[in-house]
Amino acid sequence: MDIARVNNWWTSAGTSSDKIDSIVSASFEHFGSSKRGNNDHLNIYNNLKSRVDSGYTVLFSCVDHTMHAVGYIRYTVTYTTKVLWINTTTTKYEDFVIVNDGWENATTNESYKQYSYYPASLINAFDFVLTKILN
Repeated sequence: MDIARVNNWWTSAGTSSDKIDSIVSASFEHFGSSKRGNNDHLNIYNNLKSRVDSGYTVLFSCVDHTMHAVGYIRYTVTYTTKVLWINTTTTKYEDFVIVNDGWENATTNESYKQYSYYPASLINAFDFVLTKILN
């Protein structure tokens, strides 16, 4: 947050999602690393899944908020409805991003980290960004 404030990337309204990669890059540079952040603005859910499948986590940002995306999951629900004497079976899928959003309880102790599910259906290209860490 200090790096964001010094560079005017943070206001009382939050941090603009298009500056997350700059904050990540500046943070790595501050600690002597050559790694940098790189934002994706399109195909966010597919890019997130690809990074997770490759063994990486990413920063997942929406308007004025950033979460640590660590995975994804698909729930499958199958149900049967009956109209008159005809049974119809329907299967629905719902995809979620698994995020660590426990800022209040953030700790280095893995057992205290809070994880939650963010519905992939709410992700759009206008308000969201995925920040990957690159070498």
